[in-house]
Amino acid sequence: MIHAYFGGTVAFYFSFLDFYTWSLLPPAVLGLLLTLFSGGVNKEALDSISGSTVVVSDEGNAADDDSLTVSGHMIQAVFSMLWSTVVMEMWKRRSTTLAYRWGNSQLAARFAEPRPSYHGDLGVNPVTGRVEPLFPAWQRKLRMALVSVPVVTLFLGLVVLGMVGFYWGEARVQTLHKEWDSLLSSALLYLPSVAHIVYTNALGTAYRQVALALTEFENHREESAYQDHLTGKILFTFFNCFAVLFHIAFYKQDLPLLRKRLASLLIITQLVNQVTEVVVPFLVDRFLRAPRRSEKKEDPQEDKFRNQGSLPEF
Repeated sequence: MIHAYFGGTVAFYFSFLDFYTWSLLPPAVLGLLLTLFSGGVNKEALDSISGSTVVVSDEGNAADDDSLTVSGHMIQAVFSMLWSTVVMEMWKRRSTTLAYRWGNSQLAARFAEPRPSYHGDLGVNPVTGRVEPLFPAWQRKLRMALVSVPVVTLFLGLVVLGMVGFYWGEARVQTLHKEWDSLLSSALLYLPSVAHIVYTNALGTAYRQVALALTEFENHREESAYQDHLTGKILFTFFNCFAVLFHIAFYKQDLPLLRKRLASLLIITQLVNQVTEVVVPFLVDRFLRAPRRSEKKEDPQEDKFRNQGSLPEF
């Protein structure tokens, strides 16, 4: 039904959501059983709640101290590792079946219509035998090698430059805090994290526009190829957002700095989302759109609907 109304992309999305939700059921049941029947897990849960050591069973503790036992967390970890592999193989089978059923296989892609923005010299397609724009594959690869790859590499360098600036600022404010040891210096400890979060958000916003322009410049014929290359470029966002967190957690292993970074990230993200979704639409509607609207209660309903065309895009 979804495929008939919205196409294969949206249908695959909801199909994967359904499959993924059901695949979470076995590990959830296993985790529940381990929580209910594993004394070690219950002991750790009680310790985390009370903040003190809770003795579950003297015999069980003695056994844990005397010999190497298999804990519930080890069972859950091994099961999750094996189950994730099984789930991926099952999804490959299901996605292939759906692609064949919906006509989204690789063979069908060869007969797909060109994208509306696809351009080139008119010629006869050797596969379909129809006259359509043709663009040599070597020119596309040349554009990717000489334009797309250097630009993406430049943005990766900007991410590394931002990380260097963040660590430099962190070292400076730590030195100031040791010298001043005041309330102002304590507040300044969060300044490098906040500045770097703003920097990464601005860099990510600019890169998304650049990625769209680069993918359009590569001039892919099929929509699927366009989306694949765009998705590959958007993976930069993962590196941009989480490179610092991975470096702090696994290389520096600085837990206080990681905690401060995560707290700053959560607060700044919530503020940006609230301003973008609530404050900006209100200000635009109140001060920019309202003076140009002269709608009255007695106006016809058709005019009111027509005036909605001047509203900002959602």
